[in-house]
Amino acid sequence: MKRILLILSIFIGMACSREVVEKKIDVETQHVIILKNKAGQNLLDTNTPNHFSIDDFLVYKLDLNGNKVIVQNNKVDFSSEWGYFIYLVDFGIDEFTVNNQPIVYLQLSKSTIDTIKLEYEMVNGNTYSKKLWYNGELKWTKENDKPIEIIK
Repeated sequence: MKRILLILSIFIGMACSREVVEKKIDVETQHVIILKNKAGQNLLDTNTPNHFSIDDFLVYKLDLNGNKVIVQNNKVDFSSEWGYFIYLVDFGIDEFTVNNQPIVYLQLSKSTIDTIKLEYEMVNGNTYSKKLWYNGELKWTKENDKPIEIIK
């Protein structure tokens, strides 16, 4: 009798087990933005006159009521190739995003707020950037994998 119960419990355990299949989802909407002045100096470098302070840096979107929703705090980084740059990783994509084109606002200082619009596409559940506009000007397409350079 013990053998029968043991065999039954093994079969029941095998019947109840599930194989969990994880699906990896890519979100390729990160962008590097380099801010320079007309002289070519990096405006995030504290050695540059009239530079932007990273303490003021903020990325936000507006909710349905027009209230600010912070999507990213001062994500400034440094590389030997680009110097200081903004690593824009979050566009606040959600169910309220219209036409796959989220808009975020980049607050560089108390008085300087720029607009960034992203167009993205969904392919097999993955999100990929297609185009990016900075203050209404097309600055990046998916055929271009270089950082976005903005002259201010």
